[in-house]
Amino acid sequence: MPADIPNTFSDRKLARGCGVWPVLVEKQRAELMNASLLGVYGIWQSKSGVRNLIAKRLVDCSHLLGQLDTKSRNFH
Repeated sequence: MPADIPNTFSDRKLARGCGVWPVLVEKQRAELMNASLLGVYGIWQSKSGVRNLIAKRLVDCSHLLGQLDTKSRNFH
């Protein structure tokens, strides 16, 4: 199972996730840890109404944000 750093996205009907294998985490740690906007190339898998994107390559797309403020907020 991929998952060292799972990212989960959902809408009102379906759960969607992105799994990143540990070997890809090590290979592309800089992109994963530093990108404000992360592009993910991978393969979609689906089971029981849940779709998961299994990452094959990560791309730092932060430059596409321009001057947009990307500070996150803590809702906890």
